[in-house]
This record gives sequence, C-alpha cells and structure tokens, in this order.
Amino acid sequence: MGMTFRFYTALTELDTLQTTALNRLKKMPKTFVQGKFSHRLRSSLNLLGTSLEVLFRRAIGKPLVPQWSISFEIGTLFYRRQFNQAFAMKSMAESRAYFDSLYTVIDPLQDVEVIENQPGQP
Repeated sequence: MGMTFRFYTALTELDTLQTTALNRLKKMPKTFVQGKFSHRLRSSLNLLGTSLEVLFRRAIGKPLVPQWSISFEIGTLFYRRQFNQAFAMKSMAESRAYFDSLYTVIDPLQDVEVIENQPGQP
C-alpha cells in the first residue's frame, strides 16, 4: 500500500522549471528591428560582429573591462558603433533612421528594496 508515484513529482518539478524559464524570458531585453533593409542588415551584422568579438576576447582571457558582464560589454560596444555609424551619415534623418533600425527595450520596472532611515542616517 505504500506506493508513491514519482511521475507526478517529476511533472511538478518540470512545471516549476518551465515557469522559472518563462519568468526569466519575460525579463530579457526585447530586440526590435525595423526600417530600411540595408539599415536592418548593417545593424544586425554590427550586433553579431560585436557579440562574436566580445566572446572571443573573453575566451582568450582579455575582457575590455573585467568588472563588466558579457551582456553589458556587448551592449556598450554595439551602441558606440551604432552612434559612430549614424553620425557618419549624410543627413540627420538618415542617421536617425539608421540608429532606430535596431534597438532594445528592457523591463523598466526593476524590483527596488525600500528601507526606512534610522535617526541620524542620511
């Protein structure tokens, strides 16, 4: 009579893992690609090249700034290159169109811990 069903437990654990994975996906930055095909292609190649360069540099043990995370380093270098490319274009309208061809949006509602100050604390 003391029979237990591990199948139910495994399904429950799998459901928990899926929920955790979905919650992480919801917090990931969302990337949008829009505009002229040439701008979208160049921006996408810029992001791919920057990502590969950073990963290669870190694989050989030479990060640009050791305290930066991989995603922060990729983002910083990518947007720097995007700005440089946009500023090199002939008109402000084309520069703006290029810069807007690939952008990311992150969840603006980060969890913040609020702690009341004690007397004498700033």
